[in-house]
Amino acid sequence: MQMLKVGRLVGIDLSDTLLDQARERLKGRKSCEILKGNAGKTAFSNHSFDRIVCSEVLEHVQHPPGSLTRFSAWPKPHARIVISVPNEDLINLAKNSSSRLGLKKFVAGDYPMSII
Repeated sequence: MQMLKVGRLVGIDLSDTLLDQARERLKGRKSCEILKGNAGKTAFSNHSFDRIVCSEVLEHVQHPPGSLTRFSAWPKPHARIVISVPNEDLINLAKNSSSRLGLKKFVAGDYPMSII
């Protein structure tokens, strides 16, 4: 998010911890809203956004097709939309490899990482 050149920035999450981290990273930035809520149930006006980034969200919602339907009303006609979902096979390979090589602490930092 920090690399995007934007006017108004809106972030949504259910996690207080992640919201606090976002507020800290974006401290001092004007036109920034950090909202606690369920992105799949949030009601923005149609055609509200020039860009939408939905990163690693869909795997956490109860009904991904319904969430995508709701999200599809938000962009302006020529908006750019980025949607990403994790590649679990690649993530598990990276976890296992970094542990075997003794690099886990460098890759994960303080993030709890379980090996699958």
